[in-house]
Amino acid sequence: MNKVGTAIADPSAEVIMAFPRTLLLLLFVFQAPSILEASVIPGRWEKLESQPVGTGVEVTLKSGLRYRAFLKSVGGSSLTITDPATGELTLPKSEIERVSTIASVNDPMVDGTIIGAAVVGGLAALGASQADGSAGSKAGGVAFYGGIGALVGYFIDRSATRPKVLYKAR
Repeated sequence: MNKVGTAIADPSAEVIMAFPRTLLLLLFVFQAPSILEASVIPGRWEKLESQPVGTGVEVTLKSGLRYRAFLKSVGGSSLTITDPATGELTLPKSEIERVSTIASVNDPMVDGTIIGAAVVGGLAALGASQADGSAGSKAGGVAFYGGIGALVGYFIDRSATRPKVLYKAR
């Protein structure tokens, strides 16, 4: 028999509350490379060489000077661009800090969906831990709000675009 005032531990509640922490840890582990921009390996000149002639690029020199131009050719140690203002220009690789596309590329929508679900679902779990009710109803609320967060994250990510980095100096 239980005495009045003693709490009965519900093991399923502990599992439900541990789930958001596990989800956030997995999210960090799998998203860290894209968040840290590890997909662009510094010094990958080959990525720039594979671009077709006429690709719109923004070239940033180590001096801070920027050119918005079109790719003409890529050699082993230099880059030739056609700048509408100054004409054809050959830049040594040693002076180039970064080359990226002018046209923006869509951001993958998966990370926004996961982040939205994790943040809103995590906030819902935090709120559920303070509320009265059964573990099943709390889990249902966390799932519902996590789904709403996933949709919001998806649509935010869908509208986000950014230039694609082709080369980054070491």
